[in-house]
Amino acid sequence: MSVQALSQADIREYIDQGQQARAYECAYCGGNRGKHTSVRGSYCSWDCYDNDEREKAARDVLRTLAKDHRYCRTCFRKTKVVETPDDARDYPDAVCGYQYPTPDAEEVWRDKRGRQATGLGCTCGNCQHSHADPDVQRRYLVTAVYFLTEAVATLQHEDKLDHHLDREQLFQAAIDTGAIRPALEVAIQV
Repeated sequence: MSVQALSQADIREYIDQGQQARAYECAYCGGNRGKHTSVRGSYCSWDCYDNDEREKAARDVLRTLAKDHRYCRTCFRKTKVVETPDDARDYPDAVCGYQYPTPDAEEVWRDKRGRQATGLGCTCGNCQHSHADPDVQRRYLVTAVYFLTEAVATLQHEDKLDHHLDREQLFQAAIDTGAIRPALEVAIQV
């Protein structure tokens, strides 16, 4: 009987070790998840899945705004208007439109490879469209959130974004966190 009980204990220990060896890591929090208890194949819970989807959607919104050079990356003001010419369909690879500055744009001087060059900057002080200044964003947080909601609404209207924001939740989360990206992750609807 003791041999049989011992072998059952050995079997249980072997099974437990095998289950531990087959534990998988959650794609969001890094915690353990079982193969058959996973959510959407990679997450330990629905909360982790939803949080990861919100992070991806927030990244997508900020990436889309970064690629659209009409908006300041720091305060999200519209700094230029692009008008597509009537004959643009004849030159799809060469002509994207005529650019005109908005009242929120300023002409700035930059040093490019030892030469002075002009460009458009924003009234918030940002002179580089490829860079967001987190200090300026924190200082003018409510203004940045307002212009972010306006920019997202414009891009949704142009069918460039399909993510929806809860404006009230975005403003409250921005005040609570003091930063744009975490607030966007809270307020974005997935």
